[in-house]
Amino acid sequence: MDKMEQNHPNEETEPDNAPEPKEEPEQDENDAVNQLMDSKRFKAFMKAITIDLRATLEQNIAPLKHKIDQQEIEIEKLNGEIHDLNCENDALKETQDNLQRQLNNKTETIELCQMSIFELQAESRQNSVVISGIPETKDENTTEIVKKLANEKMKLPLTDDDLDRTYRFGKYAKDGKTRPIIAKFTHHNLRTKFILERKKLKGTKIGVQEMVTPYTQTLLTRAQDLVKHAVWVKSAWIWNGKVHVYVHPENQETGYYKTERSSWSEQNIS
Repeated sequence: MDKMEQNHPNEETEPDNAPEPKEEPEQDENDAVNQLMDSKRFKAFMKAITIDLRATLEQNIAPLKHKIDQQEIEIEKLNGEIHDLNCENDALKETQDNLQRQLNNKTETIELCQMSIFELQAESRQNSVVISGIPETKDENTTEIVKKLANEKMKLPLTDDDLDRTYRFGKYAKDGKTRPIIAKFTHHNLRTKFILERKKLKGTKIGVQEMVTPYTQTLLTRAQDLVKHAVWVKSAWIWNGKVHVYVHPENQETGYYKTERSSWSEQNIS
């Protein structure tokens, strides 16, 4: 057995006297660091660094603080200007509202005045007719012309007492253009009879129409334009100062309707 062990010289064996590894002195290093931090020299060094950093920060912050202060001043100034503008805007809005109310009142007053003028114009024309197509001669008597037209052609007895006044309407035209005759009757029923008998003038160049206001005449013109261009409008005329329109029943619920000035607007006939 001893021989066999001696025949393996390559086998390593650990010596009995081998030294054990030494441990790091961590505790000693920590004590050295604590001792260094507690030293007056280290504290003085850190204090110097702190003072230097503080001075550097204050030096860099000072301009920024100044800029911030200036911006705060500008912001306060702008806020003041905004407040003033808001106050001024509120005052302007109030003024605008007052002016709008005044304008609305004026508009209503104007509309009432226009309505009154229209009614006065219509009332002053309700007994009058316009006779066109009668040649004009020098030193003519328009009353005799109207009476002759009524008595001879229309077979309607008419006297001087039936006529309030007659005259040619408009300025005399040197080119020979015939001016219409305005005939105002003393009674409305006479004027109505005269208009109804105008059918007897068919085939002549003489025409008889109601004397209406310019507004009503404008409405009639527009309605007559519809007669020419709108397939659903058949005819348009004036009776007793009102515009009447006849439309095709298949295109409207009612085939006939009349309109007052208040209900007939540009929208209705445009």
